[in-house]
Formats: sequence, structure tokens, C-alpha cells
Amino acid sequence: MSTIAVSTVLNARVAANEWLSEYLPDRFAAGIPQLDERLAAWRIPIWLAYPQLEPFGPVGEIVLDAVSGAVGQHTPFAEIRANAQQHYEQHREQIEAPFSAAALPPDVRKVSDLPLGASIYNGATPQTAGA
Repeated sequence: MSTIAVSTVLNARVAANEWLSEYLPDRFAAGIPQLDERLAAWRIPIWLAYPQLEPFGPVGEIVLDAVSGAVGQHTPFAEIRANAQQHYEQHREQIEAPFSAAALPPDVRKVSDLPLGASIYNGATPQTAGA
């Protein structure tokens, strides 16, 4: 009988996230793995993830061999990216809201909003800011 290399949900999720970080941008994350005993493998959904938001998706799947710990199958990258793009477009306002000017506190201004010659160094010039 074979030894199970990836025996827990946590280990499967860690392995999937490591694999994702090698092959896809940082906005992709592993969901909750489900053990497929028939295949002796973990089926792990891939989600589109942004800080402070619930993940969107799933946008794909990884099948992780429970015995070897290797990714045996996965949704093609082009399909993952296309699905992620659809979710992004569908939730664009929610995703971009934390980065909009309206999300900034009232006392925070963009450098481009400062008058010409004004300083972002609390009244100091760049030359005297560190002095």
C-alpha cells in the first residue's frame, strides 16, 4: 500500500498555493480541497482573490496527487485567465473601490493634487526632510 504524502486539507492547500505562485500571478489562490478517494487525489478549486474581499470564482481547478504530492491535472492557464477576467469585469467596482480617491481618508491627498512647489514632507523640502 502507498504512503499518502499529502494527507490533510491544510497540506493540500499549501501545496496548491505553492504551485499557483509558480505559474500564475498573485491574485489566484487555492480554495478548500476535497479528497477524491477514487483518484487518490485532492480536487482544489482556484479562486480569484483580492485583499479584504471574498474570493471570486472558482476560475479553475487543480488535481493534486495525494501519494506523490504532484499536480497531475489543472484547468488550462488560458481558461483560468479568461474565467478570472470575466469575474473581474463582473465585480470591477467592488475590486477597484478600495483604490479609488473616494476611499482615501479626507486628510489624505494625492501628490498630483498639491499645488506646484508644495511639499509632501509636512512643510519641509525634500532637501531638509531628513535633516
